[in-house]
Amino acid sequence: MRISREEYNRQIEALTAKAYSVVVVDHALYLRNMGALDIASGYASITDICGDTI
Repeated sequence: MRISREEYNRQIEALTAKAYSVVVVDHALYLRNMGALDIASGYASITDICGDTI
């Protein structure tokens, strides 16, 4: 049985609402604070206990 894209999207939204809070879904759908800074004036580096450095 095939369902329409609209029905599929509705089902996904219903499942997502059960698993995640409204805030989490909002932040996933509407990304914020992305891209390069106009004037970057600092530098940071951290190494985790597993050895990963960011």
